[in-house]
Amino acid sequence: MDTPPEGTLTTSSLYLMLPRQDMAFFDNLMESYGGLACIRTLDGKRGIVRLQIPTGLHRETLQVLEGIGRDIPFTVLTELPPDLRDSTE
Repeated sequence: MDTPPEGTLTTSSLYLMLPRQDMAFFDNLMESYGGLACIRTLDGKRGIVRLQIPTGLHRETLQVLEGIGRDIPFTVLTELPPDLRDSTE
């Protein structure tokens, strides 16, 4: 496996589906953790978002998501719908 150039931030992706009406609240909650993960909406109608999580912050992000999940129901997607697979680049 190639090592990224020094100073390059590496991330992993986590895909979630949550209720449309909770998307803005979810985004605000995640942003309040400054730098924990970047959020990109992939499909607003279906409530599908991608979290880009910096290497080394995966565990912390999962802990935050566990807490958020008490207020906002979400599903971790193991596979994206076929029509969204190209939009994740």
